[in-house]
This record gives sequence, C-alpha cells and structure tokens, in this order.
Amino acid sequence: MLREQKTDVNSMSKAGVVFADQLLGSLGFGYHVMPKNMAAGENYDFDWSGGEDARTPFALTFLEGAFELPLVEDQSLHVVDMRKQKLRPVEGGNKRSTGETDLGIEIPNSHSGDNRFMSTVAFVELKANSDAQNKIRIAQLLLQQVSLSRMSRFKQATVVLGTDCCKQWWLVHFSKRNELSVEQFEHGDMCLRAFESLIKSISDRMVELAALPTISEGNYRADGSGSSAGGNAGDSGGGSGCDGHSGNGASDRDDGKGSGGDNTGFDGHDTRDCGGVNDSQAPQHAAIMREVYLQRVAHALSAEFALEGDDKLRVPSWALAANSEHSTPQRRRLTAQALQSINV
Repeated sequence: MLREQKTDVNSMSKAGVVFADQLLGSLGFGYHVMPKNMAAGENYDFDWSGGEDARTPFALTFLEGAFELPLVEDQSLHVVDMRKQKLRPVEGGNKRSTGETDLGIEIPNSHSGDNRFMSTVAFVELKANSDAQNKIRIAQLLLQQVSLSRMSRFKQATVVLGTDCCKQWWLVHFSKRNELSVEQFEHGDMCLRAFESLIKSISDRMVELAALPTISEGNYRADGSGSSAGGNAGDSGGGSGCDGHSGNGASDRDDGKGSGGDNTGFDGHDTRDCGGVNDSQAPQHAAIMREVYLQRVAHALSAEFALEGDDKLRVPSWALAANSEHSTPQRRRLTAQALQSINV
C-alpha cells in the first residue's frame, strides 16, 4: 500500500533556498539572480535602536520620503503597515509555505471582500541591521512575490523590496511570465529608483506578463488536430538560483516533445488516434478529436500560468463531445478514454 507523503511546511521567513527552489519549481516558476548592481549612488543611515517592531513605523515614514510614489491608474499610492496580515500560502510538490510581510504599497480604499491585498502593488520586507544575523533572505522574497502575484489584481506585475534601509537592498519581480528576477543593489537610492520605475510601469508590465502563448490558425485545424503549443509552455524554465544553482523551474508541463508534427498533441501523442478511431474516417469523430485537443490546450495553459482550483482553464460545455449532435454512448466512452490518457 502506498503511504501518503507528508507535506513539508515551512514559514517564508525561515525557508531555505532548496525548499523554495523545489516548491516554486513544482509550480512551474523559475528564477535567476542578476549580477549585483554596482551603479554609483548613495546609501542611508536608518536608526534601528529599539528593535524592528518598534522602529517599523519610522521605517515606513522614512521610505515615504526616500522616493516618489508614482500614480497607478491615475490614483495615489500609500505605504501601509501590513504586519499580522496573513499572506496566501504557496504550496505544491508536497511543500507549503505561509507567512506575512511588513509593509505594503497599495491603492487605498480599494479592497475586495476578504482580499486585503487586491490593490497592493508591492511588498516591503524589513530587516533591522542591529542584528548581524538578520540578513535579507532571498527565499523569503521569492515566496512573498509569488504569494502577492496570486492575491493582487496586478498579478505578476507586482514587486517585492527587501531592505534594512541602510546597506541591504534587494528587488524581486517577474521579468517574464513565471520567471522571477532577483537583483541586489550596492546603493539604496539606485534600488529605490528601480523600485519606483517598476511600480510606475505596472499597468504596462501587467499586460506584457499576461500575454498568452501564440497558437496560430495553422496549428488548429477544423478536424481538431494541431501542433503543440508546448514550445511556449516550456519557456519559463529555470535560471541561476540564489546559491549559484539553477532555479528549478520544473513543472508538469510538456517538455516540447510535441512540437514536431501537425497531429502531435501536448503529450507527444498523435491526436488522430483515440481508442482506435481515426477522425479522418468519419466526420462524427471530429467532435471527440476537438475536445481532446481543447482539453490539452486548457491543461497545458493552466500549468503554464500556474492556475489552480477554480482558476484552472476549462473547456466550455458547448464544446464538449458529449454535447455534439453526433454524440453516442460509444463515442462518449472513447472521449473519456482519450482524456484519461492525458490526465485531465
């Protein structure tokens, strides 16, 4: 008897690189660490005397004055204290991470129901430099960014700043769909300038990062067969990890094997073959082939964009073979067998 694997639970603040790498990789996220930004600039000297909890409100005021908050959707932004606000857990691959953050930047008075983070554009994770061991943890920033991207309506265009307001300056954001970029800055003013630029461009970046893989007309024919979109589905693979290792970027998406032939589906199988039925032999079989292809598209795109639960893409009822005018019990069984083979 197979024993169910126990879920490994870790808080974001204590998560290590290996844990975060495996968790994010299981969800289809990759990341890379940029060379340290050494552009000439200045640092700050913020006083953490009294401890992080007591000084966080002062850090909020300091940041408000350190850079100019741009308008987003013609609305002003505010820096707010978000301590004790539970983030959406990040979970996958038998791993689960929960956490909080310190500060948020948001459009005020625009919350939606229970989602406190609906109009949040950025998080700020603070670390008091009075403790030599209190260093910015890249794994924590990565997990916070993924969590924020799943709560905010700005999705992957959001950004996370990690800082001690003195000498530690890190930015984490999505540089392309499902691919996170991690960059450390030598000087705080240069980091805040980049932070401001990312927030200012959030609407444009949201459109760019939400772009779907292109499926040309030639890749989808009326008989339901088509070449794979898997070449795009695998673009968000790994990168250089926090410790110099490659960011996992693994997922259950297709590995591109299905991109070679007109009748090859996402899993590399021939879409013309479905339980021994060839759709070129009878027009009625086209409905089965079409649904199988659409289910594969929905399955692959859901994996590509890390959609879970109710967010997963689904084929509408009117496109199901069971609702076709040619539907019969036998053809419905063949459809079920075909879908079972691609795990949808």
